[in-house]
Amino acid sequence: ALDDPPIEIDVGVEVTTPAGPGTVISMPDFEDGGGKNGGRRHSSVAVRLSGWTLADGTNAVSYFGCRPPSPSDPDSSSPPTTTPNRKYLTEHLEAVHSVLPLRTRELRSLSGELSRRFALDLTPNLLYATGDAVDGLVKSNVSEYMEFKAVDGLYVLME
Repeated sequence: ALDDPPIEIDVGVEVTTPAGPGTVISMPDFEDGGGKNGGRRHSSVAVRLSGWTLADGTNAVSYFGCRPPSPSDPDSSSPPTTTPNRKYLTEHLEAVHSVLPLRTRELRSLSGELSRRFALDLTPNLLYATGDAVDGLVKSNVSEYMEFKAVDGLYVLME
C-alpha cells in the first residue's frame, strides 16, 4: 500500500482540510488570457465538508484559492490551459492551505512521515471571573476581544 502512486486532487477525491474532512466537488479552470475573467488566471477548489451541516440540511462548502504555476516555474513548461496540472495543484493546496487527499494522509501516518503541528496563543485573553466584574466588562464591550469561561474551580500546579 505504501508503494501506491500518490493520490492527486481531483473531483470526488476525499481530502482533509483545516475545517475537517470533505470531498472535492469542483476544480479550478485557469483562464488562458482572454476568457471570462478578463485574462486573470485564478480560481479555487471547492470542498464539501462532511462534518458541517447547514440549517437547510446541506453540507457546508469551503473554497481554497489556487494560482496557476507561473511561467518561470520549471514544472510549467506547457502553455496555460483550462485544465490545471493535478500534481502542481495537489502540492500547492498542501503547502498553502494544508489540504491533502485523505489517502495520502493515511499513508503518511502509517509511514511515520506526518508530523503533528501545534499553535500556541500566548496572549492573555482568557478571563476567569464571575459576578459584577464580568457584568461590567460585558456591558463595556470588552467581550469583543476577551473570551469568558464559566468555572467552578481552578487548579494550579506549583513546584
